[in-house]
Amino acid sequence: MSSMRKILLVDDEKIMHDLAMAYLEREGYNIVSAFNGKEGLNMMLTERPDVVLLDYMMPGLNGEEVYQELCSNPKYKAISKTPVILLTANGCDDSLKTRLLRQGVLAYLQKPFGLRELANIIENIFIINDMRRDNQLLKRAVRTSRDIITQVVHNAPVGIIATNRGGKITQINRHALKVLEAATGQSASELNILENDELRNTFFYEGVSYVLSLGKPWLREVLFWSPRFAVRSVLNVHFVPMRTGNTGAVDGTIGIIEDITEKQKAQLERMILSNISQVMQEARNIDEVLQLLLTAATAGQGLGFTRAMIFLYDEEKQILRGRLAVGPSSSEEARRIWEELSHENIEIDHFLRKYGRFGKENSAALNQKVRGITIPVDSDCQLVKHFLERKQYRSIAARSRNSFRDTTHSPAELAALELDEFVSIPLHSPERLWGIIIADNKYGHVKLHQSRIQMLALAAAHAANAMVRLAAFRKIEDDNRKLEKALNELKETQEKLIHAERLAAIGEMAAHVAHEIRNPLVTIGGWARRMAEKACQNGEQREDDPARIIVDEVVRLESILANVLNFTRTNEPQLVQGNINTLIHELCLQLKPEYQKNGINCSMNLQDNLPDCLFDPDQIKQVLLNLLKNSLQSIGPGGRIGIATLLRGRDIEITVSDNGRGIPKSVLDSIFNPFFTTKEHGTGLGLAISRRIIHNHGGEITVHSEPNTGSVFKVNLPIDLKKADDHNEGPASLQEMIL
Repeated sequence: MSSMRKILLVDDEKIMHDLAMAYLEREGYNIVSAFNGKEGLNMMLTERPDVVLLDYMMPGLNGEEVYQELCSNPKYKAISKTPVILLTANGCDDSLKTRLLRQGVLAYLQKPFGLRELANIIENIFIINDMRRDNQLLKRAVRTSRDIITQVVHNAPVGIIATNRGGKITQINRHALKVLEAATGQSASELNILENDELRNTFFYEGVSYVLSLGKPWLREVLFWSPRFAVRSVLNVHFVPMRTGNTGAVDGTIGIIEDITEKQKAQLERMILSNISQVMQEARNIDEVLQLLLTAATAGQGLGFTRAMIFLYDEEKQILRGRLAVGPSSSEEARRIWEELSHENIEIDHFLRKYGRFGKENSAALNQKVRGITIPVDSDCQLVKHFLERKQYRSIAARSRNSFRDTTHSPAELAALELDEFVSIPLHSPERLWGIIIADNKYGHVKLHQSRIQMLALAAAHAANAMVRLAAFRKIEDDNRKLEKALNELKETQEKLIHAERLAAIGEMAAHVAHEIRNPLVTIGGWARRMAEKACQNGEQREDDPARIIVDEVVRLESILANVLNFTRTNEPQLVQGNINTLIHELCLQLKPEYQKNGINCSMNLQDNLPDCLFDPDQIKQVLLNLLKNSLQSIGPGGRIGIATLLRGRDIEITVSDNGRGIPKSVLDSIFNPFFTTKEHGTGLGLAISRRIIHNHGGEITVHSEPNTGSVFKVNLPIDLKKADDHNEGPASLQEMIL
């Protein structure tokens, strides 16, 4: 984890502190301790833990009283929302659990519990809290986007008006409002266009009524004259239907009112902003957004500045750090760039897609210079002051050739850029200052036009909106990955707990049944042997002698009982350093006569230089012997069995395969369950014991099988003892589980 989380444990048992501290500190947490409720409340104030583990039964204040004091006492208001996990040995009081959870306790753990379970719950609480915080950030980002969109609409160089299906105005920006008030002579932001007599013979009435009645767009170029304000304008008016839902019904109208007195200029600006916004929506990361903004600012088809550069704000170090720049570094380079690009007669959106994601090669010199500049924000110059106030700043051209050395307008750190007349626009959202974009027309010898500066501000707003969106989505993706990991771990833990409970129940029953059967079985076997021996002495022994049959069956039952008891008493592995390949060689040599007798071909494919690892030779031999004998029983004469080893990461993978009859898919998920068998005389314990042994070694055993094709069993054993210890956190045997 990136920073150590602090956990306060309030418990009167020192052993609980020792265990929790040893385990949770290994997991990367900082543990602080309190041994009674009063001390715990004081430490909550001083330590400000991220999570509190609170014991219920303590001298003085019990856990519930401590939690109520934390939530109700104004003294603890600042920390009253600290997540609390209650620990209790009183497992039968469901009313207590319900009451505490309703009061706000996040989790309730009954002693004794596994430390891994506790660590998982703590980690999930942190994930949930982080997600809640990120959800709030996302909501703020959505509000920010909405505010930015509103700002874009408000600052758009055209009039925008929207009505509902009855003709009442629901939204209008300042340009459209100005035209509407010129037509009516009154403040008209909320009037109904279809019911106002002043608008009866205007394009407002004609356009809205046409769209609402026919559901089709209405487009006109009109000459607008207002005698009240002596306003004469040529307007391009376009009303379109607004539809919502799946029915396609018209719910209102949206109107665009464009003053096309300077038609070419307005059309060009609108097209540029639209294309810039569209391409920015395709950006995949923040650096790409910044590069697109700079390319749009310097493109001849775009905003037309000669140079543009971005400095990002490092709030922690209180500096503006140069990040990216586009533009020439000399007059000669500027002429060469303009000459090369003059032959590329392409639209701005194609230009941005071609150059905006990777930058133009000839901007490398300026880019390198800018990236070496840092500006302290405690500078007293106008540029920095306006940036901190989230305002544009424009420096007017000075008469002196060395005006760029004047620190009144720009900081001394920018002297190397030789800024003279320039504009700086902050990149910001309501909750964050991202940085600043600086643009000028150096080497172009053209003054900065206010219309281009305004377009740059709008493009910067689009860029800031895209940056907010990308940052929020990236955070959501990270949280989704964390959540998916947490859910998978929780599911795995739950499956292991269910399996452990099932094994405990089976083990207890098996041990009891075996004990009850063994005594009468010994008696039956003893009498049967005496009868068989007596018959043998009298010369009456026959192959179908009932006594001999009873003896054979008793021997078989004793073998089954031995397997059952062995299953319930699986010992901890006695780990020694050894080589798996050596063990496999010995095992295959042992089984070679049996393979030859049955006409079986057994092949070995063992990786050379396989590293040694820690394992119990007897137990691993038992597992492999069981797998190999299962394969032997599933194939006929002439069949093939293969055994292979492979180093995979920090695991040794052992593969046992055969071309036998395979395992039906309907039972494949059950073959590791105790007492499940498809054999006529099987006990169903071989694979269950094998799985337990491998798990006790910290490994995994899996199977893939196709009917009439064969089966492949894979055993993965960790090389590191630490990994085995991490997997083997539960009891070593069913007897320990039962106890």
